[in-house]
Amino acid sequence: MKSLMASLTAVLLCGCAHGPREANFDPYHRTVRFESEPSGARVFVAYGSGVGAVRSREYLGTTPCTNVVPCESDGTFGGQGGIAGVSVFVPKIAVFTAEFGTNVVKQTLRSGALAQSAERVPAAMFFDFAKP
Repeated sequence: MKSLMASLTAVLLCGCAHGPREANFDPYHRTVRFESEPSGARVFVAYGSGVGAVRSREYLGTTPCTNVVPCESDGTFGGQGGIAGVSVFVPKIAVFTAEFGTNVVKQTLRSGALAQSAERVPAAMFFDFAKP
């Protein structure tokens, strides 16, 4: 009987073990850390559909900084909702731009489209201005 109780206790404790979640956890948003070398780059984001249809950009901050990026519940990019008049073949995109002086570095996230899988929202994005 003791071994049964010990086994049951172990199963219950292991089954309930998981990492702590933030108090205001939202499965449709991920906090992304933005860093650059050297630090001090200004970071912007622009959302749209397809490469040529990016809306005006928003200022996110100066590196190092963090910001919230919309996503699906599985952590892939695509939480911007439907864009009217856009085909299911055209993915939604987010273009992250870092500017340091006259230098510009861009990184893009794409949502899934009919025959494409979506990209995961990373925990951090790094913009390297030290490379020639």
